[in-house]
Amino acid sequence: MKEIFGNTLGLKSSEQQRLRNTFRRRVDPREIVSAELARHLTELSHELNRQVGVLINRKGDIEHVVVGNAHKLELPDIGRARAGQIRLRGLRLVHTHLKSEPLTKDDLTDLALLRLDCVAAVGVGQEGLPGVLHYAYLVPENGSGEFWQVSKLPSVHVEQPDVLATLDALEEEFNRKAAARTVSGRERAILVAVCLDGNRAKAESSLAELKELARTAGVEVMDSVLQVRREADPRYLIGRGKLDDLNLRSMQSMVDLLIFDKDLTPSQGRHIGDATSLKVLDRTQLILDIFAQRAQTAEGKLQVELAQQKYRLPRLVQGDDSLSRLMGAQRNRREVPVISIVGYTNAGKSTLLNAITNAEVLAEDKLFATLDPTSRRLRFPREREVIITDTVGFIRDLPKDLVAAFRATLEELYDATLLLHVVDAGDPARDDQVEAVETILDSLGLMEKPRLMVWNKADLLPPEEVEQLLRSRGGVAISAAKREGLATLLSKADTTLFAEGASESMGVV
Repeated sequence: MKEIFGNTLGLKSSEQQRLRNTFRRRVDPREIVSAELARHLTELSHELNRQVGVLINRKGDIEHVVVGNAHKLELPDIGRARAGQIRLRGLRLVHTHLKSEPLTKDDLTDLALLRLDCVAAVGVGQEGLPGVLHYAYLVPENGSGEFWQVSKLPSVHVEQPDVLATLDALEEEFNRKAAARTVSGRERAILVAVCLDGNRAKAESSLAELKELARTAGVEVMDSVLQVRREADPRYLIGRGKLDDLNLRSMQSMVDLLIFDKDLTPSQGRHIGDATSLKVLDRTQLILDIFAQRAQTAEGKLQVELAQQKYRLPRLVQGDDSLSRLMGAQRNRREVPVISIVGYTNAGKSTLLNAITNAEVLAEDKLFATLDPTSRRLRFPREREVIITDTVGFIRDLPKDLVAAFRATLEELYDATLLLHVVDAGDPARDDQVEAVETILDSLGLMEKPRLMVWNKADLLPPEEVEQLLRSRGGVAISAAKREGLATLLSKADTTLFAEGASESMGVV
């Protein structure tokens, strides 16, 4: 049974039933909106004093009924379109405007970013009768810079354009434009500059230089944007309105890439990428890419690769959309405890994560097999749920400039409820490795976090040595590869997280 989307609070059962009856209607897909459906919507809207809308597919079936307030609708999550996408969504939005006002900026933004077939607004006239009809389609790239074509009919009763024929023509033109762009095979980009010191001429000069850098890197520049601001936006660098404009430009120009003339923080790069679904580079990353293309000698290539890795390390987290959503929203709203696995590189952290969650995280017998954080959900006894996170391996004598990078990459550790410090029990240098990990934790201000020592690969040691290790150092002995000792580990973690009286005697240090 299809359900109504939106705020139905305060609606009578009879009104809700009338809304549900809307699903049973089927319209001529060639019309923007039939006179019968328009009257049904405007009468409901008049009675409720709210906007009412429907999403219609190309067969004429109504897939969603949406109830808003007097001024706007909040559409269901049908998924963002990605830049470069050629086909339209296959859904059109038809909704009411209580004051017969034209299409709003929100209407048109939804049209573009959701890549809807069409957006239409039917005015609510006297006694709830349908009035003027405003509607809009997306248009391909054009010299005027328009993103959409907006039209108006005095009534739904007059002859309407053939929607299906219009959509066929539009998608054919989108295909033609896309085919013309893919001949070169190069990435397409929009350049973005921000002037913060009031010196616009200097900013324009820098933007021109960025364009040359992009050309040198083999990128096709489709457009450039310069915004003058008093201060940088901490989340997006540019303003949210300008970011929305970039979204529209990227959709129409089918670009793959945004290149910023200023260096972005890891957080800014992540948020811009989330908002646009595009690859995001800043000036330093572009220059490093050029050097990587141009380096000839083995030593030169190595130096460039080192510089790239140093710069990328704190930005690795930005590519994991599911992690950022999981860690930033589910956890905070529901207060789900977080267990973070830390330890020296190659101690078996990813193998442990796989063993206790039945996941398939890359686990190799190599240093730094895991470079970016990975999160999974884990259900404890009594229906308790936690998030467990695997992190990049530590190493002794970590260069100072990389400690700062680790601070960004390991930002999840600051929200952890419990740290599982995994140690390769069979490594002769295990004491030095424990010290190296604790030194880095201390430099990150994390030594006050509850920690549970996990002596992995204990199956490689004689039983008496394992017993002595647990007596002297505490913790739990396991074999992640053989999945031995995991029940004891989870039991102690459960006690630490959910029961009162957890103490150092239980292996928490």
